[in-house]
Amino acid sequence: MVKEVLKDARFGKSRALLVQRGESSRVEVRDGDGRAVAEMPLGLVVFDRSYDFPDALTLLHVDTQLPVREAVEEDAQAVGVVVAEGAPVVLQASGPAVRDELLLALRGLQQGDAVAPEPE
Repeated sequence: MVKEVLKDARFGKSRALLVQRGESSRVEVRDGDGRAVAEMPLGLVVFDRSYDFPDALTLLHVDTQLPVREAVEEDAQAVGVVVAEGAPVVLQASGPAVRDELLLALRGLQQGDAVAPEPE
């Protein structure tokens, strides 16, 4: 499991990145209040460097290679009702070494999560 507190690269807001491997392999990005702003299975995400912001990483959809976007709720009254997609998920680390270490850990989790082919 990888759990790291980072910042949203665009607005500087706190974001928690949670990645777990196993039966329920998944990626979650939560805001400072603990609300999920992005959730998806680990197998659908590619972690990569973001060249738009210093020391940042981005989440890309494995099939489209487009950025994973934050979910936007219609209003505060409709918690959990997603009506649109928000900004791309771009997370900023405190420095290049932290970003690179995190990318290595995340990619290692993904490789360990790959399904081995069935023996013939």
